[in-house]
Order: sequence, then structure tokens, then C-alpha cells
Amino acid sequence: MGFKKLLRKVFARKAAAQPPVVVLPAPPPVEEDDDASEGLTRCDTDAQPPPPAEPRIVVCRWSVDAIEPVHPFSWPSLPDRADDLTRIHAGIDIRTEGVDDGTAVTLAVHHVAIHNTDVSAACPVAQRPDPAQALTDHDGLIANLEIRGGRVVDRNSGQPPFFRFDERQELWAAWRRPRYELRVTVQANPPLPATSSEFDSTLLLRGWHIMLTDHSDAPAPTAFYTNVGESIAAQLTFTAEHRAEVAGTRRNVVPLAAWGAIFRNTYSVLNVSHGYIYERAVSLDTDEIYHGVPVPLRSIGGGIDGDKRWYPEPDEWGNYRSVMRYGQRANANYTKHSAEEKAEHASTTRFGDASFANVGAVPTTPRYLWMMNSCRTMAEPSLADALHARGTWFVIGWIYAAAAHECRQAVCGFYTAWRDAGYDPDVVPALFRAHFLQSFAGRGPTLSIAPAVAQALNEQTRIAASLQELA
Repeated sequence: MGFKKLLRKVFARKAAAQPPVVVLPAPPPVEEDDDASEGLTRCDTDAQPPPPAEPRIVVCRWSVDAIEPVHPFSWPSLPDRADDLTRIHAGIDIRTEGVDDGTAVTLAVHHVAIHNTDVSAACPVAQRPDPAQALTDHDGLIANLEIRGGRVVDRNSGQPPFFRFDERQELWAAWRRPRYELRVTVQANPPLPATSSEFDSTLLLRGWHIMLTDHSDAPAPTAFYTNVGESIAAQLTFTAEHRAEVAGTRRNVVPLAAWGAIFRNTYSVLNVSHGYIYERAVSLDTDEIYHGVPVPLRSIGGGIDGDKRWYPEPDEWGNYRSVMRYGQRANANYTKHSAEEKAEHASTTRFGDASFANVGAVPTTPRYLWMMNSCRTMAEPSLADALHARGTWFVIGWIYAAAAHECRQAVCGFYTAWRDAGYDPDVVPALFRAHFLQSFAGRGPTLSIAPAVAQALNEQTRIAASLQELA
């Protein structure tokens, strides 16, 4: 067999050993099955919108954690300062999902739950907060509410609602726990209720204290002690849930309504000014310092015998009245007078029992305490009695002239200890004894207590040094 013939035979055998190549026909096109495509997202114009959200309240909160009661904080220390309403307006933030615009909303403010220890032993039963009873919305601040764009707004203004506290409520009756919650019902079908407590939001009503100060000595930089300095020292003792502000004026003529507005809605007041006792026959409207000084207290020149140890006996009280007095002759801001008027000494402004009796000009007196760094303001009881008649529980003052550094020591010690006691009103008599009576008995410090409060606390209505100490 030739060589070429042999190669052809070998190649033929290899080809016979390999499998034949099979060419399959192309598969027919698959038609789309509507059932198979069900549940798949399709980007076309036939897509259906998602179902509406389940109606619910998603936010129910106060917009701030703490608020102060209504007060004229911009007057008179900074009369041109713009009002910062966030200090006295507590905003309300309520939001919903799935609720139609225009849906009515019912809203109320309630005191949170309290315990017996949150209320003074002297608090009248009628003033004890009832968490089940809504606070009265005197000005309709949380009425006429509706849903708009998922938020609760005032139907007329379109703005979120707010609330504020003033003398028409029993401020700080639960002195330890003056906190409030929102209770809302969105009138959907079915109604949607909620409370701000469920959203960890309650509102604290801060204790508001005023250091009511005669600023007339402020222009005297050489003075070792000044009224403003005493007030600031007391103010610095305040922290946390209570706030104090120094307020007053350098002017010698202070309108009664402006004066009364300074301490509106206060927890306590510290008055740092001049003070004295005058003959009741002399009107409070007099603008002369020495007019009406009792004969036993007149100096040889007709002025004031500053430290004479005299005070009227009880049967003489009706002939006199203690007053707080603002202004002094060195005050550069005094109203100008004629030469004749200047010769009769500088003018001043006096405030006494009749001032507090004027409810129109003096809207409120402090709930718990009026303290006076002012000479002789407790030489007789008319000033204290007028404050008690308006609802103030405690009044502290001095029978004799009071030294500035002693007043400062007593007041700062008192307020520091009161702060440490949480501003519990029931401890005021004990703190008075510790910081006034024990240290400065010779000056005649006196605590007057409203009769009903004294009875509830088992105290005397008038706590003072003994006659022997005052002699």
C-alpha cells in the first residue's frame, strides 16, 4: 500500500470516531403572560398610587421645655429692648399623617399628676391643682384649631398655637411640680387622642422672681455698697428651675402702674430701696423726702434721724404708715424743679398700703414672699397687711434703720438656703429665724405671715425680736 493511501485511511477512521454536529432550530418567541408579570414594578403610566397612610398623630410636644409667666421684662431697666415673646409664649407642635386638611382639633392644657409633698401645707384646697381639670383658655389661644398640611394650626392665622400663663391661673400652687401637659384629640373618624407626656414633653412654669431696685445710687461709683449691687448678689443665688431679674429705674417719679407692672406674676420680690415711716395724714403723692417724718424721728434740722430707736406703739399705728421710697438727692436723673422746690430738698416717690390696694394699677403681688431691704418698713404693719390682703403669704422687713451690708448678708443667706430647699414656701419662717432674727435682732427684723397661712403652719402671725432686744 502506498504512503498516500495509508494517510487517507487513517484520517477516515478518525472522522468516523467523532459524533456528528447537530444544529438545533431557533426557539419560538415567548409571549408575555399577564399572570407571570403580576407583582412586578412597571415604569409606565398605568401604575397605581400607594395606599393612603393610616391616620395618626406623629408629634405632640411643647416647643420649649420651660416658660415664664407673663411679665414686662423689658421695662424699665431696658425700655427700648424688643420683647422676646419666647420667654412667655409656649409654642405647641402637633403633627399628623393621613388626616385631611380642615379636620377640627380639640386641645387642652392640664397640670401633670402631683403628690401631697408638691403642695404647701397652707395651700387652700380650692387652689390645689386638679390634673383632671383643664386650665381655662381665657383668651382662646388654643381654640379654633384645625389640621392644615399635616400640622395643627389656628384656623384664622394659619400659625401653630401657643399658650401663656398669667394671674388668672393659680401659679405655682404645686410649688414643687409646676408642670403641664397637652391633651389633644384630632376629630378624625375615628378620633385620634394623644398627650404630650406620651411624647416625653411636659412644660415647666419657672418660678419668676424680681429684685425691685432703686437705681438712683448707681451713678455713684465710689459707693461701697449700692442697691444694684445688693440686688445682683441676691440674683446670683438663683439657678435651674427659678429665674430672677434685677428691675428698677433711676427716675425719682415712678408711675404707680409702671411700678406695679414690674412685679406682676412673681413668686417672690426683693425690694432694695429706701424706706421709712411717715405720718398717715401726708399723702403718698407727696414728692418731698422729709414731708411727714414723725416728730420722734425728726433731726434738729427737720430731716430724718436715721438710726433713732423709736417705733409707734400698737395704739398709735393708725397715725402712721411704712412706705418704700425711691430716689435720692444725688440722682442726676431727677425731674428738674424750681429753685424754691430744690431748697425744700429733692423729690421722691413713695409706695405704701394704698398702692397695693389699687388693683387696676397693681395687677398682682408675689404669691409667696415680699422682702424689703428698706429702713423701717415694718415699724407698723400696714404695708404687710396690704400685701396679705392681696394674697402674699410672707412679708419680711425691718423695724429700725437697716445697714446695707447686714441686709445683703441676711438676704443672700436666706435666698441661698431657700434655693437649696427648692423654694419650699413652708420653710420661710425657719429661714427667717436663721438668717435675719438670730444674726441681726438688734435691727428689728420682722416676718409677717398671712393669718390663714400662719394657722396652717402652726406659726405666729408676726415673728420679731423681743422688746428687750429692740430697746
